[in-house]
Amino acid sequence: MERYIISEELGDGTCGSVFKAFNIETFEITIVIECEKPMKQGVLTPRHVRLLLHRGLWTLKYFSEAIYYLEKRESVFVAAHTSAGKTVVAEYAFALASKLS
Repeated sequence: MERYIISEELGDGTCGSVFKAFNIETFEITIVIECEKPMKQGVLTPRHVRLLLHRGLWTLKYFSEAIYYLEKRESVFVAAHTSAGKTVVAEYAFALASKLS
């Protein structure tokens, strides 16, 4: 938590409170989720991703389009450079598939 400067509380998420923050190491605006109950490391639920995209905290134009088509139960192919957000789309797809089955 020492590398983040919390700027405001955005609301309550699935596991606890969600804060808008500034990472002083990478100079990026990000979010910090203060969990009230244990959460699997690195796993985002569809609700988390929708919140992030809705709040404009990520500029994932193409990835939000991929999520849109996943919601319509269509197939998507995602290719991008490292750290571009591909994992978020994959985790969303897995969570959505788990929810639908």
